[in-house]
Amino acid sequence: PEDLMVGFGPAIGVCCYEVGADCIKPFKDKFSNKEGWFRAGQSGKYFLDLTAINKIEGEKAGLLQDNIFSMDHCTCCSTSQMYSYRREGKTGRILTTIMLRR
Repeated sequence: PEDLMVGFGPAIGVCCYEVGADCIKPFKDKFSNKEGWFRAGQSGKYFLDLTAINKIEGEKAGLLQDNIFSMDHCTCCSTSQMYSYRREGKTGRILTTIMLRR
Protein backbone atom coordinates (compact mmCIF):
# COMPACT_ATOMS: atom_id res chain seq x y z
CA PRO A 1 0.00 0.00 0.00
CA GLU A 2 2.85 2.45 0.67
CA ASP A 3 3.74 2.32 -3.05
CA LEU A 4 0.22 3.15 -4.26
CA MET A 5 -0.90 6.57 -5.40
CA VAL A 6 -4.61 7.38 -5.26
CA GLY A 7 -6.45 10.28 -6.85
CA PHE A 8 -10.05 11.28 -6.28
CA GLY A 9 -11.79 13.11 -9.08
CA PRO A 10 -14.71 15.48 -8.83
CA ALA A 11 -17.47 14.54 -6.41
CA ILE A 12 -20.17 16.27 -4.45
CA GLY A 13 -18.44 18.28 -1.72
CA VAL A 14 -19.05 18.77 1.96
CA CYS A 15 -20.43 22.18 0.99
CA CYS A 16 -23.44 20.59 -0.75
CA TYR A 17 -23.86 17.00 0.45
CA GLU A 18 -26.43 17.34 3.20
CA VAL A 19 -27.85 14.11 4.63
CA GLY A 20 -30.14 13.01 7.44
CA ALA A 21 -29.17 11.48 10.77
CA ASP A 22 -30.01 7.99 9.47
CA CYS A 23 -27.39 8.35 6.73
CA ILE A 24 -24.66 9.75 8.97
CA LYS A 25 -25.13 7.24 11.81
CA PRO A 26 -23.06 4.40 10.26
CA PHE A 27 -20.21 6.86 9.70
CA LYS A 28 -20.44 8.17 13.28
CA ASP A 29 -20.34 4.59 14.52
CA LYS A 30 -17.13 3.92 12.57
CA PHE A 31 -15.19 7.23 12.74
CA SER A 32 -14.60 9.97 15.28
CA ASN A 33 -15.03 13.51 14.00
CA LYS A 34 -11.46 14.53 14.79
CA GLU A 35 -10.75 14.17 11.05
CA GLY A 36 -13.51 16.73 10.29
CA TRP A 37 -15.49 14.55 7.87
CA PHE A 38 -18.86 16.07 8.75
CA ARG A 39 -20.41 19.18 10.20
CA ALA A 40 -23.86 19.87 11.55
CA GLY A 41 -26.40 21.44 9.23
CA GLN A 42 -29.88 22.68 10.00
CA SER A 43 -32.88 20.74 11.30
CA GLY A 44 -30.86 17.72 12.47
CA LYS A 45 -29.09 17.23 9.14
CA TYR A 46 -25.37 16.97 8.44
CA PHE A 47 -22.94 17.92 5.69
CA LEU A 48 -20.91 14.80 4.85
CA ASP A 49 -17.43 14.91 3.26
CA LEU A 50 -17.17 11.73 1.18
CA THR A 51 -13.66 12.57 -0.05
CA ALA A 52 -12.40 12.92 3.53
CA ILE A 53 -13.95 9.56 4.44
CA ASN A 54 -12.18 7.91 1.49
CA LYS A 55 -8.86 9.52 2.46
CA ILE A 56 -9.24 8.24 6.04
CA GLU A 57 -10.01 4.75 4.75
CA GLY A 58 -6.97 4.88 2.44
CA GLU A 59 -4.66 5.84 5.29
CA LYS A 60 -6.10 3.08 7.49
CA ALA A 61 -5.33 0.64 4.65
CA GLY A 62 -1.69 1.75 4.65
CA LEU A 63 -1.60 4.41 1.91
CA LEU A 64 0.77 7.27 2.62
CA GLN A 65 -0.96 10.61 3.14
CA ASP A 66 1.39 12.21 0.59
CA ASN A 67 0.22 9.68 -2.03
CA ILE A 68 -3.49 10.57 -1.76
CA PHE A 69 -4.64 13.34 -4.07
CA SER A 70 -8.00 15.01 -4.59
CA MET A 71 -9.29 17.55 -7.07
CA ASP A 72 -11.49 18.99 -4.27
CA HIS A 73 -13.92 20.10 -6.94
CA CYS A 74 -17.61 19.96 -6.00
CA THR A 75 -19.79 18.64 -8.80
CA CYS A 76 -22.89 20.25 -7.31
CA CYS A 77 -21.34 23.75 -7.16
CA SER A 78 -19.90 23.52 -10.68
CA THR A 79 -23.15 24.19 -12.52
CA SER A 80 -21.63 24.83 -15.93
CA GLN A 81 -18.85 22.20 -15.81
CA MET A 82 -20.14 19.08 -14.03
CA TYR A 83 -23.17 16.85 -13.81
CA SER A 84 -24.78 16.55 -10.40
CA TYR A 85 -27.63 14.20 -9.64
CA ARG A 86 -28.20 16.04 -6.36
CA ARG A 87 -28.60 19.32 -8.25
CA GLU A 88 -30.37 18.16 -11.44
CA GLY A 89 -32.13 14.89 -10.62
CA LYS A 90 -31.28 13.44 -14.05
CA THR A 91 -27.76 13.62 -15.41
CA GLY A 92 -25.10 12.32 -17.72
CA ARG A 93 -22.30 10.14 -16.40
CA ILE A 94 -18.73 10.65 -15.25
CA LEU A 95 -16.07 8.11 -16.27
CA THR A 96 -13.90 6.50 -13.60
CA THR A 97 -10.64 4.71 -14.38
CA ILE A 98 -8.10 2.66 -12.46
CA MET A 99 -4.56 2.11 -13.69
CA LEU A 100 -1.63 0.00 -12.58
CA ARG A 101 1.78 1.19 -13.69
CA ARG A 102 5.03 -0.60 -13.07
